[in-house]
Amino acid sequence: MNTEVQEYVNLIALRVQEANTALNEGRPDDAAESLAQALGVALQLHPQLGLEATTQTVSAGKRLVAAGDYAAADRLARALHAVIDEIAARGWRTEELQMTGELAREALSVIGLVGLDAGQRELNWQTARERAAEVDEVSGGWGLYEWVNGQIDK
Repeated sequence: MNTEVQEYVNLIALRVQEANTALNEGRPDDAAESLAQALGVALQLHPQLGLEATTQTVSAGKRLVAAGDYAAADRLARALHAVIDEIAARGWRTEELQMTGELAREALSVIGLVGLDAGQRELNWQTARERAAEVDEVSGGWGLYEWVNGQIDK
């Protein structure tokens, strides 16, 4: 790996670390900003980096919901959708990066649907389940379908 690419990989890791620190300190909007930066860089470099950044983002969304901060989970999803939309508008570098970006968008949609306030969320459970099942089929490791079902039971 050349030095420039390694610097970007290090930047992604740093932003993820900053996001985790922000979440631990109760600063979800700062976490969203850091994750948006990490995902934005990752989705322009390599599909595996995009998947790793998405994994961190899904984890953050789940943490916010577990803490009862549904609004922050919704804001997180929206902020990251904006990053993906920006990259898509400029054009994806490769088809693989585009597919990774679309998978990230769907995973974040599930987080966003669960992050809606309680009244709206009830109307979106079936959509969240369907999207979660589709994402899990492709990703194989995020466990969104099971997670959504666990949220319904709460």
